[in-house]
Amino acid sequence: MKKMLTAMACTLALGTSVYAGPPKDNCGCGLGSIAFEGKEGLMSQTLAGTTNALFCNQLFGITTGTLGCEKAEEFMDARAIIKNNMDQLAIDISNGNGEVLESLATALEIDNVDMFANQLQDNFDKIYTSDEVTSEAVTENILGVAKS
Repeated sequence: MKKMLTAMACTLALGTSVYAGPPKDNCGCGLGSIAFEGKEGLMSQTLAGTTNALFCNQLFGITTGTLGCEKAEEFMDARAIIKNNMDQLAIDISNGNGEVLESLATALEIDNVDMFANQLQDNFDKIYTSDEVTSEAVTENILGVAKS
């Protein structure tokens, strides 16, 4: 038993010294990462990660290249945004606001996001025509509404 405790103590001591090194930013980008930037330690990273999760802002940051995120070009395709976020986009359109809707407006290079959101909200039934509507149809419907 004594040998086992000694071995565990040595393993923990060695593991701790091997782990020591420059701090990592394990939280990615987002509001929490900005708020706790430069802070080291488990507590700061936990709070940064929790803040990012609570505010659900990483998709917006990645899509727009803000909040410390790098802009990912594949997210800028409106078709990809719609295809990957069909349910959330439906919720955002019905509410008249939301991160996915803002990301879509950015991808479509819409300047007046509020007017775009209101236009889509007013035409929700023309965009989401049925429960089985495809992302391709939603894309075409949104582009049709936006052009009118």
